[in-house]
This record gives sequence, structure tokens and C-alpha cells, in this order.
Amino acid sequence: MTENRGYTCILLAFVFSLLLFISSAEAGRDVVGKAFYTTANIWYERPAKIYSTNYHKGAILPVGTKVTIKKVGSRGISFVDNNGLDYRIVYVKRHHPNVSVWDYFDQYFSEKDPMRRGGPYKKFSKTEQDNIKKGII
Repeated sequence: MTENRGYTCILLAFVFSLLLFISSAEAGRDVVGKAFYTTANIWYERPAKIYSTNYHKGAILPVGTKVTIKKVGSRGISFVDNNGLDYRIVYVKRHHPNVSVWDYFDQYFSEKDPMRRGGPYKKFSKTEQDNIKKGII
């Protein structure tokens, strides 16, 4: 009986350690203060409160915009563009079932400029690229 209790304690310690490691890996991503590029147009009416549903309404922060990440948390993503304008995406979890804020972050931000030579948007014509940036297509 004592032997089974020992194995149980070891197994529980292992499981808790694994869970702690997994959760800290996501929480500990080192993005704050680093430059990223938007990988899609981000639409907003107020830059300080952009809903993660990204309704096509208001102004556009175009794809390929270079930004600096200020904070990523369970409630959203804060960043600043090169003009010093602060933005905050409010993460609305109910609109993104089974998607974490980090999944959302990876969908909308990249360390590589999507408009770079050989990047994903270069497969489009110049006119298509301009229309994508304008939110027309």
C-alpha cells in the first residue's frame, strides 16, 4: 500500500510539473518590446479598443504595418505603431472558441513582413496588394 502511495505521489508531481511547464511556455513568450508586422488588415473605430472580431468598419491598420508589442495577456494585445499611436485589441473569447489569445496573436502578427520579397503577399499583383491594404479585397 505504501509503495502505491509513493508511485501516486511521483505521478502527481510529474503531472503538475508538466502542466506548469506547458502553461509557463505560453505565458513566457518573449514578444514585449519586439517589432512585429500585421499579417492582415486590422479594422478599428477606436485604436484603444479594437474588438478581436475585426469587423470591417472604421479605419484600417494595413497588412504589413510594423508595430512594437507592449503587452499580450488573456484579455488582449497592446501595441504601438511607428507613429507612436497606441492600439489595444480586446480579445473576445466567446467569438473565438478553442482559440487562445496566443493563437490569435500568431494569426495577426509575424516577425517577418508579409509584404517582403518572397513573402505571402508578393504572389498578388501590385494592384491586388494595394487593394488588400485598402481593405477592398
